[in-house]
Amino acid sequence: MQKKLSILLILFILFFSCGNKKNSEGKNSDTSDEKSQKIDNAEIEKYNSHVNFYNKLIQIDENIKDYFEAAGIEKKLKKSEKVFPIPVINQNMIDEIKKNINGEVKMEELDNPARNLLPVLEEIKLLTDELQNYYKSEEYLKDGLKKGRELHLKFLEIGKKYSETSKAYKAAFEKKALEQRKKSLQKLETENKLIKYNLIIFMDSGEKFLNEIQNQNLDFKNYFSGTPEKFKALQREIEDSFLNLKKASEDENFLRKEKFQSSDFTSFMLYTERFIKSIETFIAQMEAGNASQNRERNPLKGDTGTPENIFNEYNNIVEEYNKLLNSE
Repeated sequence: MQKKLSILLILFILFFSCGNKKNSEGKNSDTSDEKSQKIDNAEIEKYNSHVNFYNKLIQIDENIKDYFEAAGIEKKLKKSEKVFPIPVINQNMIDEIKKNINGEVKMEELDNPARNLLPVLEEIKLLTDELQNYYKSEEYLKDGLKKGRELHLKFLEIGKKYSETSKAYKAAFEKKALEQRKKSLQKLETENKLIKYNLIIFMDSGEKFLNEIQNQNLDFKNYFSGTPEKFKALQREIEDSFLNLKKASEDENFLRKEKFQSSDFTSFMLYTERFIKSIETFIAQMEAGNASQNRERNPLKGDTGTPENIFNEYNNIVEEYNKLLNSE
């Protein structure tokens, strides 16, 4: 089974809803505008909780894939000299999404699929906890993997239910995220806040590139055989959007208007340059072809230009992006 790389979804703040969160003092502190702002802030908090839940599901997906790559997807457990990588599911994650979907603010298009997923997630947690204890205690050495085979069969069964319910939730979330993104862009364009506007455009262009890597099912072992034409078009989109962002972020008028300092973008720009460099290497190596004689050596997983490195650099940008938006 080929490992599918994960994307850390950008935590999109709802720009159009954010305002001054401080209540004014005195008798007029509970005006209709302030009540509306409280509702907006509660919706932002709820949405961002779903963002965090989605991101954690992506990581769980990857960890589950790691287990089945090592243990096998057949009923018969693979033989291995190493302990199988067991997914870890944090109870806090489950508690937080329970609190979120049962709160006063409703977002049924996300709450309902999350509610359907929860019992399956709790079932997987019980199983993975048992697997963790089984291998950590080295019980598998004493029983010749007898219990390990039983737990593996259970994991195969539960894994199918998890795949179906998590897929439904992620589809609902991605639809909602797209809606929020469009609303944000419309509002930012109207308000002429071009730094934040171009930030979203740039992050979108990077995500498209990562999506194409996944569509072509590429990793460090096979990316030389990819289709470079599609990536070159996406590369131009990334470079153009980055130039627009750089120009806006160097404009003193936009910096003041959007309450940024030029120094706020130092780390973001550094990681972006590394991301773009990795993309350039990726395409150049792909154009060189898949013949081994065209390369000095086979690439390692973390080398500049590998799909894994591109994803890693993009995820660094995501972290800087969130710091920028949350620093206001």
